[in-house]
Amino acid sequence: MQKISSFSLADVVFDPQAIVAALDRTCRARAAAEPFHISAVCQAGEQVCFILRKTPPGAPAEAIVIVPVTDSTPAGFPGELFDRWSHGFNALGVIDTGQGNWLAVYSHPRTMA
Repeated sequence: MQKISSFSLADVVFDPQAIVAALDRTCRARAAAEPFHISAVCQAGEQVCFILRKTPPGAPAEAIVIVPVTDSTPAGFPGELFDRWSHGFNALGVIDTGQGNWLAVYSHPRTMA
């Protein structure tokens, strides 16, 4: 099963932590009946969609972070992704802020939060 939570790009750029909190509430509200987690991020212009999927039984709880991409060059960005991955983060997607900057969306085991 899949669900979609959509937000305006302006809201994501203005307050990414509020978006994380809203997504966390959405996943937790569904958790009573069936737990969900964010599996991907898709952007179409001014709309950002977070894809929620049913969490497999026994899978660890995850937390989401939205952080600025510090090096978006062709050489630097893969290194940034690898560095996050080596510290337990899973890349879910990137968001183009339209201002020459990017935000990366990662998940990680909730125990790291």
